Amino acid sequence: MLICNQQTLITKSPTDNKEQSKFLGYEWSNRKGSEGIKYLNFPNSNDEDEDEITETSKALQSINTALYDPNENPNDEQTLNPNKLNFWIRQNFIQAIQKDTANLSGSLKNSEASKYAQMVYLRDCIDFKKAEFDLAINLSAQSKIEIESKYPLVKLDSVLLFIRNGKNVNQIDEVGKYKVARIETIANAIVDTNAVKYTNDEVSNEHFFDYGDIILSHINSLKHLGNVRTTRADSLVSPLHSQETVEAVERCILDYRRLESLCGAFAGASIPLSLPFPLDAEGAEQLADRVRKLLGLGDSIVLDYVSVLEAHGVRVLFLPLGRGIESLSFYDARSASAFVVLSEETTTEKQLFRMALELAWIYLYTRGGATAPVPEAAEATDQTARQIVE
Repeated sequence: MLICNQQTLITKSPTDNKEQSKFLGYEWSNRKGSEGIKYLNFPNSNDEDEDEITETSKALQSINTALYDPNENPNDEQTLNPNKLNFWIRQNFIQAIQKDTANLSGSLKNSEASKYAQMVYLRDCIDFKKAEFDLAINLSAQSKIEIESKYPLVKLDSVLLFIRNGKNVNQIDEVGKYKVARIETIANAIVDTNAVKYTNDEVSNEHFFDYGDIILSHINSLKHLGNVRTTRADSLVSPLHSQETVEAVERCILDYRRLESLCGAFAGASIPLSLPFPLDAEGAEQLADRVRKLLGLGDSIVLDYVSVLEAHGVRVLFLPLGRGIESLSFYDARSASAFVVLSEETTTEKQLFRMALELAWIYLYTRGGATAPVPEAAEATDQTARQIVE
């Protein structure tokens, strides 16, 4: 990721002896009495009074080499020769500092220097087939890396709606209005809702994670670079169960949401799912009273809470949750929607209480309270649930 778009200038001298001499602008003579460097296109001097240093100096002032132009003035850009390699080395350094080497490749191709130089992506010079980086850079860039897969290979921008960075917000450690995903949140190949921070900043809906979003770490850290995780249900609200059960339920909820989207069904709840209340017996009573009023129950006794919750946008699902699990609840902050999931084996008598209990857990979660089964949280939700169904 760090070198993905980094371009590098590679220069090479020819392997043929004659071409090497042309590239350098001189050749080596082994002829007896005339050993040493002989500059091309420079006649031998017949002036016996002219010493070797003077002759070499004159030769260098008129040398014809692919490396540089002897008539250049480094302080005068008008004299710089784009057909010489030193010109492109200089340009590469300048534009690398300015982080703009994208146009060098096209310009170089129109120069005589392209016979000896090329711009390549640094990523194409590294062998990614090896498990460990051996610090070797191949000067023969391999521009195409073959990836074997049973799935068709496509560019990301052809299958994704958009690719963008996360939103910068003021992060705090204490519980705030919204959870903030961090690199550590996906460090262990799961979306760890405990490895988060919080923010009280106002955030628009487009910056909340939605079902199926892909989180990719591109931070400058070898430890976290390239970590990927797909979001499913936004938050597990009720006390934690096995990861296998949670993921199975998340898949069902994701399929349900996709079906709703295809049908154009509204995903959000029609009642507020976040209410302030103290975490004690009096708070539980206040919350139960407000929830009953929001659901339009008043003092009546209701036996069909499935219809009541569904009518107010709270989805109720019946799934095989496994032994010992009677119910779960999920909450999506982006659409302000919730799911109450009941075990298929839960008796009719228990269903009423479990639906009210999971609804209480949702309000506890959005309140900013504990999401683990601590005594205070469990007691508050239990009391709220009993007063809702009474």
